[in-house]
Amino acid sequence: METRWSSARTGPSRKPLRGVAAALMLGLCLLVSACSSSSHSSPSDNGGLSGAPIKVGTIQTVTGPTGSKLSQTLAGVWQKWVNTHGGINGHPVQLIVLDDAGNPSQALSVTRKLVTQDHVVAIIGTSTYAGPPVLKVASAAHVPLIGGITASEPGVSGPYAYQAQVGLITLNRAAFEIAKSLGVKKWGDFYCSPGCQNVPAMDAQSAKATGLTDAYEGAVSFTAPDYTGPCLKMVGSGADAATVAGTAVMTKQIVKACQQSGFKGDWMLNAGVASPFWDKDPSFATTKIHLISDVWPWFDTSTPARQEFQDAMAKYAPGMTTDPSYNAFIADEWVGFQMFKKAAENVKLGPNSSSADVIKGLATIKNETLGGLTGPVTYDTSASSHPDNCYYQSELKNGKWVSDGSTSTCLNG
Repeated sequence: METRWSSARTGPSRKPLRGVAAALMLGLCLLVSACSSSSHSSPSDNGGLSGAPIKVGTIQTVTGPTGSKLSQTLAGVWQKWVNTHGGINGHPVQLIVLDDAGNPSQALSVTRKLVTQDHVVAIIGTSTYAGPPVLKVASAAHVPLIGGITASEPGVSGPYAYQAQVGLITLNRAAFEIAKSLGVKKWGDFYCSPGCQNVPAMDAQSAKATGLTDAYEGAVSFTAPDYTGPCLKMVGSGADAATVAGTAVMTKQIVKACQQSGFKGDWMLNAGVASPFWDKDPSFATTKIHLISDVWPWFDTSTPARQEFQDAMAKYAPGMTTDPSYNAFIADEWVGFQMFKKAAENVKLGPNSSSADVIKGLATIKNETLGGLTGPVTYDTSASSHPDNCYYQSELKNGKWVSDGSTSTCLNG
């Protein structure tokens, strides 16, 4: 699992594995569960297009203690949407979805299946937290790994890794920069244990760069019955901003416990650890929550590309955005899919094309935002992954989610 800031995929709320400075290493929280490698894709998803399909794959954690069926659902939504809108260069696309059940061994197994049996030309929008070994298998087969949480996980780099958004280090640093701009002096962090042990080191680095004091680092359990004790310690440290590296469920419990313990500071959270439904919770009406994310705020429809995301779900999975497990990480998956589509269109990819052709298409990606879905991304031969340190901000203000502008903000240096 990752912790892209934080947000350990929470059972029903799966991808919350990212929480500001924190989720940062939930990706290392590799939970083992029963193996379940299922493939989902059918000719009926071809949107009426005929002919051989362009075959791509994605690996998601659908089952297991951290699983969510929504990532599988979104994969189906994207395939149907693309195919009913002309496919890719007029050809239907077949997206093979394999489940790793939150098990790193299973992740390796399904990766091998995709490249050796299914012969996909790319693995796209993947959100498993076994990134380095998955990349190793894909790289050996010369198959590019494009977008999704996995591609921006620490340790996932090299000529076959194509990030479609910024990674954890940038998000962590951005959280500190925003806190500093709000007048924050001292930082407090709750990080999941086991799984997020590397968060304190990342916080220390960001604190040094911004001049903030890293006042409190508290390891907390996913299953703790109450977080009052850690909250009182954090309040006692004098921290005037705090974050959580864990799940959305854990984050909500900690925020409420700390409010009751007297904390009145700002919460700096990765969008993935916050539930989209907090705006319906009266207890959050006056809570100061700032979200930092690697892709556009999920609720923002200010550009045609963002509206398309909402339209696709409304058409093919109308109950998706009201599902309790819906969260911001779904947007990361979509961005990975769309980045592949853009590269494929640029190189006129077809059913007989190879992974090498996909890589040629990726080399044409320069300062690409996908219509405002992600920060400027450039791929080249010297550094296959090059998102330009740009992130997005939003906040829960007066009980409503609002976006701090329609464009991304970029860190200097």
